[in-house]
Order: sequence, then structure tokens, then C-alpha cells
Amino acid sequence: MCYNYPSACYSAPIVSYVPFEQTNAEKEIWKSSGDIRVEDVGSYTKVIKDSFFVSQYMDEKYGIDSTAKIKADYSKYSLPLLTHFPYGSPQYKAFEKELRNMGLDCTKYYKIYKMGLALFGEKGCYKLVDLIKRFRGGTTPTL
Repeated sequence: MCYNYPSACYSAPIVSYVPFEQTNAEKEIWKSSGDIRVEDVGSYTKVIKDSFFVSQYMDEKYGIDSTAKIKADYSKYSLPLLTHFPYGSPQYKAFEKELRNMGLDCTKYYKIYKMGLALFGEKGCYKLVDLIKRFRGGTTPTL
């Protein structure tokens, strides 16, 4: 977030991922891909909460309302977040509750994603979103 100085958005990544060797303890924790424990939900949402901490500071300091707009953006693009855990699992329920507590259920998109996951599952929900985009002429932002 840049408030006092001119800024621009750069469409190419400026950070690259370099794989590293995991320790045996890390391999043990992550040995079954996708099997994330409920207690990991808090660490996963910490990044989102931290971004709100920064935006709330900016809101108070400059008298702006950026946090609500950021929450709306997170909400509009929350389908990948909602599909991080298998729908209906204890992890999903805990994670979705955290997202609601953070106020990310503030747009119709979030509600459509939740309903789509419940009715059609992950693949079906993504197909539903693609269908809606084709019908409305929308696009997915690219990085």
C-alpha cells in the first residue's frame, strides 16, 4: 500500500520461488499432501489478518477506508481460499469460520462460491464460475 507517493502496478513477478531441502521433521509433517491439521488454520489466516493490521493502521492515520475495499477484494477472489481444505471437513469448517470472522463473507461472490462448493464440489464450482464469467463477459486477473 502506497499512500504518500506515486506508485504503479508491475504485472511481472519480482520475487521467484527457490525450492529448498526440507528437514526430516518437515517431511514428516507434510508427508501426506493436503492433510493439513486444524491447528494450521490459524497460521494460514495469519497472513490475511496481518494485511488487515497494516490497512487498518493506514485507515486510522490517513482517515481513509481501505480495509473494507481490501476485504471485498479478498472476498471476490476467495474461491482458492475456500478450496484449500476439503469441503465439509473439520479443517474447512474451522477455516471458513475464520474467514467469516475476518469479514470476508462480505460479497455475493463468497456466497456463490460457498453454495457452489456445497452443491457441485470443487471442480463443479470452478466450472460454475467459468460459466458465469462467459455469461457476464468477465475475466480472471492474471499476474
